[in-house]
Amino acid sequence: MTTLHQEMSANLSKVLPIDIELTKEAVRQVLDERGIHQTPPQPIDRREWYDTTEAYELVGLKTSDQLRKLTRDGTLRVGIEVRDRRLTNRQKPHYQFHIERCKERLQTLPAKRTAKKKSVA
Repeated sequence: MTTLHQEMSANLSKVLPIDIELTKEAVRQVLDERGIHQTPPQPIDRREWYDTTEAYELVGLKTSDQLRKLTRDGTLRVGIEVRDRRLTNRQKPHYQFHIERCKERLQTLPAKRTAKKKSVA
């Protein structure tokens, strides 16, 4: 004895013979005609540290030079928002930036960005 679901499926396939691949292609064609394009899901980038060439845009700056200047003037601090990944025996720094920390630091009012002086006891 077959179940009601199996009977309905059998009857439906007799009435509506559907080729799934043809149906997918038809949907794609309709979407293309209407200018709706499905983009495949992009992999989520879970990195925290970015090189200067990528970081400046993620932080919201116009040029990588602005990011370097913020590091040189101390606004972004090496060891907190910035890390130096230079190779051994190299004089030129290779900075990487922690995007979330940089954004937080740049959103902080300049008066509150100053380093607190340690009290001498």
